[in-house]
Amino acid sequence: IETDHFLLQGLVREGFTPATGRTGGTHHKLASLYHAQARDTCHSVRKLKRLFSLSDSNYQKAMSYFKESGFEMEYIQVVMEFVGLLQYSSTAPCSALSACSTLLSKLPRYLKVVSLGTSRENEQVKMLSLLRDQTLSLLKSIVLLVKQGKSVDGFVCEGASGGGGAGHDAKMLYAAALRGFQGFDVQNGVVVLTKQVSDVLKLLE
Repeated sequence: IETDHFLLQGLVREGFTPATGRTGGTHHKLASLYHAQARDTCHSVRKLKRLFSLSDSNYQKAMSYFKESGFEMEYIQVVMEFVGLLQYSSTAPCSALSACSTLLSKLPRYLKVVSLGTSRENEQVKMLSLLRDQTLSLLKSIVLLVKQGKSVDGFVCEGASGGGGAGHDAKMLYAAALRGFQGFDVQNGVVVLTKQVSDVLKLLE
């Protein structure tokens, strides 16, 4: 399941007062624009690589600004879009999925801060639901690759050759994530959902 662009959903705040937020917001918008263009299958391989590179660069710049205190939700949104770019547009899926796993594994500390404020509860619940879907989609993709004997750094699959050496058992991790998300219900509220998502993401560390 590909994560929808938060910018198109209107989840990214406009009119940042701090210069850091404004700059991060600008890079996020550019990254989302290039990302959307990269999803157009009519592009040549050369242009697709160019768009991917531009989107990748701007996502990373946005992350570097949003990692500061006060922009936790924006940081999570950017990471999720970036993971969507890597998972569906990268020409090197094995290394991209490994990078996606690393990015998602760093989110629990940002989620902890987000759960403390409920002024944007509807947006937070939507974000957490998308993050759950994205995590499961990512793990499923990793399981399929390592079952084929592909090397995804940090993951192995029992009985598969060339599984990438030491690391998480992909199949067991996917099963653990499914169990962790049992009972996931938007009616449970931000605090409960945040803990559920964070506990699963910590499995990726």
